[in-house]
Amino acid sequence: MSLNKFLFSTPLGEMLGVANDTHVKALYFSDHKNLPLWIDGLSCTKTALLNTLEQEVLSYFKGSLKILQSLSPLPAHLSKRKHGKR
Repeated sequence: MSLNKFLFSTPLGEMLGVANDTHVKALYFSDHKNLPLWIDGLSCTKTALLNTLEQEVLSYFKGSLKILQSLSPLPAHLSKRKHGKR
């Protein structure tokens, strides 16, 4: 599986998402001072997952979403912490 990157605008600045076909691998603000160098070599392609990530981040900033499902390794109902444990 190849990795792709996609740059999108948010109210706090541009963000850079990195994902393969099934998993988001990284999410950074584009002006992050220590972006990994390997990101430079990735193709800039808006995949379905990166599109979903963009929509979720924008919904988060609007206040209509609390959990970014595309970043969650577990379904939302399983990732809620109870008594400090998962």
